[in-house]
Amino acid sequence: TISNGAFASYKGLTSVRIPDAVNVLGADAFYNCTGLETVDIGSGVTSLSPSAFFRCSALSSITSTSMKYEATSDNRCLVDYEGRLLNFAWKGASASYDIPSSTASFTVKHIAPEVFNSCEGITAFTIPETVEGIGQLAFYSPDIEIVYCKCKVPPTLNWSDNVTESSIGGWIVGNSHLPFRCPVYVPSASLELYQADSKWAKLNISGYDF
Repeated sequence: TISNGAFASYKGLTSVRIPDAVNVLGADAFYNCTGLETVDIGSGVTSLSPSAFFRCSALSSITSTSMKYEATSDNRCLVDYEGRLLNFAWKGASASYDIPSSTASFTVKHIAPEVFNSCEGITAFTIPETVEGIGQLAFYSPDIEIVYCKCKVPPTLNWSDNVTESSIGGWIVGNSHLPFRCPVYVPSASLELYQADSKWAKLNISGYDF
C-alpha cells in the first residue's frame, strides 16, 4: 500500500513505476508532484484513489498493466473496470482534446470529479456519447472556452440541486473568468432533453449537429 499523501508535493520525482506488489494507491499519494512526467501502474493495483495524481502538472503519460485499471490508447487517461475515468495526463495534449470513449477493455461511462480541472492550455473538450455521469469540478479549468458533449442522453451531473447560478461553472464546467457563460454544445436532436433536465438547463447549452 502507498498511503494517503505518501509522496505529496515531493518535487524530485519525474517518473514513477508502481511495483506489482502494491495493491492500493491512497488519496493524494502523489498530490502536487509538479515534476512528475510519467506514471506506470503495476499489475497488482486493485484500488486507486482518483486523487492519487491530482495536480501533477507535468504529467504527460499514464500506462498500466493492472487488470482493473487501463490507460486509453493515447496514454493520457486512466479508466477503471467500472468505466470511471479517473486521471488525465494533460501536459502536451492538444488544445482541443477529444476524450476517448474506451480503453482496450473498458468503456468510459463516468468522469470522476476534478479530472480535467486546471488543465492549462486546453481550450476545448469533447465528451464521448458513452458517458453517463460527470462529477463536480470535472471541467473547471483556467483556459477552457468550449465543451462539446456528444451524449444523446444527458449525463447525470453529480452536484447538489441547491447550487446557485453564480457557482454552477465551478461545479461542472467553466473557467476562472467566465464560469457560467462557457458554452456547452449538445446533440441538436437531444437539446430538448437537456433543457428539460434541471441541472443541464442551468448551463449555457446549445444544439449542435455532430
